[in-house]
Amino acid sequence: MVKRYAAEEASDAVRQAGPLVTSELTRVEVVSAIRRKSRDDQIARRHADALIAAFEHDLADTAGPLPGPFVVIRLRTDILDEAVTLLDRWPLKAADALQLATAVVTRRLAPELTTVLCLDRQLAAAFRADNFIVRANVGGE
Repeated sequence: MVKRYAAEEASDAVRQAGPLVTSELTRVEVVSAIRRKSRDDQIARRHADALIAAFEHDLADTAGPLPGPFVVIRLRTDILDEAVTLLDRWPLKAADALQLATAVVTRRLAPELTTVLCLDRQLAAAFRADNFIVRANVGGE
């Protein structure tokens, strides 16, 4: 999701996608990644602040009458349980397991949601194994 705001490989693909269904965990992940870029001197602090403000604005936009760029799914017990189950099958980081679980549980409620945007090879493999179509897989970190 950071690629939607910061210029990186595959940024165009992320910016053109939408609205995106995502876990509320994404808020923490995006802010963390942008702050890390600032701490690592990849972007200026002021620029990081502006990117985070734009992201937070877009997240707040989900409450309006028109669809914003995101549909945010709250972390619930069924998603946490699914993430734990997925860890039996996949060697994923906790955050990745939660993102995959969010998609799996959301698809059960809305079967038309079959396409995911994923830039991580290992997570993309897990999505494919669970019969998702993966877009913009460029093999990120």
